[in-house]
Amino acid sequence: MKGRNTLEHYISHGIHEFVTFVRIDQNSESLDNKISGNKLGKNAFGIMVCKGEDELGNTTANFYHRNTAIYEGDSDIMFGDFGYAALVDSENPLAITVRFRNHYHLKKGSEEVKEAEKILSRHGL
Repeated sequence: MKGRNTLEHYISHGIHEFVTFVRIDQNSESLDNKISGNKLGKNAFGIMVCKGEDELGNTTANFYHRNTAIYEGDSDIMFGDFGYAALVDSENPLAITVRFRNHYHLKKGSEEVKEAEKILSRHGL
């Protein structure tokens, strides 16, 4: 797609939730094979919550999706965050390519997992 926009161009600042396909653009050699997918990157389907600017002035989006827990004590919900420089691959359905700043399973019973469950359930996930 020539001249792809970034997520920052696609939305305005504020709190927004989108059902989103995310292609995780990480170096496959640096990740465990259970997580990295293939050399094209792993694709996930979940909810993106755009938060606007954080306390350091960085634009931030959070992404919640379901994935089988690997370790005891982890929930089946993963959290990832990334900046608005994420590239938009498709607008309908929304599909983006990201490099996560953080990407991990939320702990069972935590406040974070309760909030993520609310967000996912609002969208039928």
